[in-house]
Amino acid sequence: MTQIHSTRFRIVQTKRPLKILSGLFLAGSFIGATAIMLSGPFTETYVSAPIAEAPAQPAWAQNFAATAQPNPQPEPAPVVEVEHEEQVDAARPVVAIENEERHLDQQAEARRFMEEGDLRNAYTALRKHLYLQPPTREVLLQVGQLGRELGELALAEQALLDAVGLDPTGADLQTELARVLLDANELDRARIAARQAIRLDEHDALAWNVAGRVALAQSEFDRAESAFMKALELDPMNPLIHNNAGLLFLHTKQGGRAVDSLETAVELYDNQAPAFVYNNLGLAHEQVGHYEEAREAFEEALLVSPFYARAKVNLRRIETTIASISEENAFQTAQGAKSTEAQGEEIGDYPQVGDDG
Repeated sequence: MTQIHSTRFRIVQTKRPLKILSGLFLAGSFIGATAIMLSGPFTETYVSAPIAEAPAQPAWAQNFAATAQPNPQPEPAPVVEVEHEEQVDAARPVVAIENEERHLDQQAEARRFMEEGDLRNAYTALRKHLYLQPPTREVLLQVGQLGRELGELALAEQALLDAVGLDPTGADLQTELARVLLDANELDRARIAARQAIRLDEHDALAWNVAGRVALAQSEFDRAESAFMKALELDPMNPLIHNNAGLLFLHTKQGGRAVDSLETAVELYDNQAPAFVYNNLGLAHEQVGHYEEAREAFEEALLVSPFYARAKVNLRRIETTIASISEENAFQTAQGAKSTEAQGEEIGDYPQVGDDG
């Protein structure tokens, strides 16, 4: 009996490396442990214990026989739910203003402030409303519009992104978002928002208008003209689009087309044109050599907005140009020579181009 045991012990000892190598092909779960054993000198430690007549089956073989499953699957790991609401991004602007003024109808307060022309307090009231009531796309859009008017672009952007989350199909939300990003000089993102607005509603003239503005800001003049022409095709009576087309023609030195577009804008505004439209019209007249008409347009801009700095700069320059032309004409007359056609000089400040919308 002792001899039999000894012989079987030697067989196990001799064949052990072979069994380990075979395990590489039979059981993938033991690859890591086997590789460690094979990486160094082969040693074995034996514990003194009685040797059974037949070696016990390994655990995996016992499981195989018991379950009759070739590859028993491990128990799935428990799923851990993460409450994302608790993870607050510190860089994200907070649109709502914390308050406990539940006795006030903040939306009604906002309307009252708007009627009084108090944009700041209207903006604050709407943000307080968002703290006390569930957000709606309409209120968030208003906050975005007022935030842009007030120059709070980061908060306006966040309000509009929240509105898009509530209504992903709103072309007007993407259009307003493009305006905010354009004002923030984030032109690539503004272009994406404008394109999304057009995808959502290809018949929205304002979406095409803001796409033209972005293209103009990126000095892509052909693309800007295509966008403005499409916007005017959809809404030919919109004075703001005519102004923007005129601004494009100013940049591309098409003074005659600029004059036509900007005069149309003034007419469509029905004597209520913003100061920047008159300022742009003055630049268009100046570009084609209509200096008196240019001066009148700059003066009109200052009547509408007496502190409009761009119009002041342009008026000062055009008055200097007109004075220089008059002096040159007087000199030529005094010399008895035929007055030559005077070319206007840009003296003083560089022309200050007006705004778009």
